[in-house]
This record gives sequence, structure tokens and C-alpha cells, in this order.
Amino acid sequence: MKKVTLFLGIAIALLSLSSCDSHKDKVKEVTKQFVTAINTNDKATIYDIYSDAKNATAISPVKRIADGEIEVEKDEKTGNYIATIENVKQEKLVFKAEGKEDVKLIQTYGLFQLKDSLNDLAIKSGVPVKKLGDLENNKLMDPKGKYVSFLMKKFSDVIQGGITWGSGNYTWQGGWYPSVSATQAITNGGSVPIKGSDYNVVFTFYSPSGITSAEQKEVEVGVDLQPGESYTYTILGLNGFYNAASQHDLNWDITIEYKNQSPIASLLKYAKFTGNEYSDFLKASKTKNTGKAGKAKAKK
Repeated sequence: MKKVTLFLGIAIALLSLSSCDSHKDKVKEVTKQFVTAINTNDKATIYDIYSDAKNATAISPVKRIADGEIEVEKDEKTGNYIATIENVKQEKLVFKAEGKEDVKLIQTYGLFQLKDSLNDLAIKSGVPVKKLGDLENNKLMDPKGKYVSFLMKKFSDVIQGGITWGSGNYTWQGGWYPSVSATQAITNGGSVPIKGSDYNVVFTFYSPSGITSAEQKEVEVGVDLQPGESYTYTILGLNGFYNAASQHDLNWDITIEYKNQSPIASLLKYAKFTGNEYSDFLKASKTKNTGKAGKAKAKK
């Protein structure tokens, strides 16, 4: 009888030991520290715990986190630990285990908020801000990022001037000094004149099939255009795309970069959103058609 009791006691002890997860305790501890830091506006501690958010420009910590029990679960697929604050907002923190006991905060949901104007733009254009991580929202709503550029292009006709473009051409020359150049026309499709000092035209060259993996960005200054008037740019120095060009695999995106107006303010003032813009952006991103300047034609 004593042996049975002894073996049973050992089994229970081993079971208890195996069910103990020191990472969960550490996650709960750091989560409490993080909540306290936000509620006391202790930014030094906030960014010490979550250094990846230190340079975020579109988001900032919320002013206060409501009280709630902290529940910690391990995601068996990723090995990450998810701490949920059981309040009305159900804010979440995602941690990665480091070593035997340490953890690192790698993502948050609802603990940082978008700036007011960016939040308005996100909601009006259909961005599911509550389902995305805070750093994802920061990257998406960066005024210089791809999504805002996508919106600026989509609504360019109502924002200013309505600059449009069709297919461009590129040429290449082999020999001792291979060279590649491109030409691209833009047109003022609006009803008012456009001043060249008000905008730049940004070209981003790439190889759709990946013959050349790098991208190259070229910024061309704007030109004065009357309604219906066109201008053709010639871009030189694309020599790194020689192999791509010679195999008819060179293309480029175009973005109109306005200088004298805030892209966010102009979008909120002039654009008529349907709420499907974010979905359209995702579809365009998958097919690499966002801002594409038609199908470039090759000439040798």
C-alpha cells in the first residue's frame, strides 16, 4: 500500500511539474507592468517593454486601459503567448518566448490608437482596425505608405488636377555599356491648370517575374499642365534592369506626390468613400496592379 501511495505521489508531482509554464507567469507579470506604464503615462517603460513601437508615427499609446483579469494562453501553432485583458475592449498582447523564462512583446491589439485623422480615414475606407495589430495599423496608415498612395491615386481626380497616364515604353542597348531607359507620358485630365511646383511624379521600377529582384525609385519634378495637356518624361539610368528589359520583363508603378497639401486632409475633404477601398487595395496588392502604369511596351 505504501509503494502504491509513493508511486501515485511521484506521478502527481511530475504531472504538476509538466503543467507548470514559467513563460505564462512571466507574460502575466510583464502585461501588468505594461498596463501600469500606460495608465501612468510612463513612456520610458512602455517603449522599454515594446521597443518596436518606439518609432511608430501613426499610433500612440491609449490614455488608459480599463481594469480586467489577465488571461494567458499559449498558441500551440506559433508557440507564442497571448495575454488578454478581460475588459470591454478585450485588449491583447502577444509575446514570444525567449530562453527558459524571458519573453518579448511582439504585437498588441487595442493598446495603441491611430491619430484622429488617420482613424477617420481608416474607418471610412473600410480598414478593420480592431482586427489588425497596432503595428499593422501604423504601417498601413503611414501617410507615405502604399495604402495612402493607393487612395491618393484612386481619388486623384477629385483631389487635384486629375493627372492620368497610359502605357509607357522602355528601350535597352547592349554592348560594352548596357543601358536601359523609359519614357512615360502624363496628362492633366482635370478641368483646372496644375502647377509643376505642386507635385512630383514618383516612378518605382521593378521586374514582375523577378528576373531582377530589386526595385528602383525615381522622382521627377512636376510640370505645368493646362487641362488636357500632356508631358512625356524620359527616365535614364535603369541599367540594373538590362536583363529584365531584354526579356520583356520591366514595369513600373506611378505615384503623384503632392507637395502643398496633406494627403490625409485632402482625402478626408474631397474623397467619396464606399468603404470597399481597403478590400480593393488588398486585391490590387496581390496582383501587383496598384498604381501600375499600364503594360509597358518594349523597344530595342
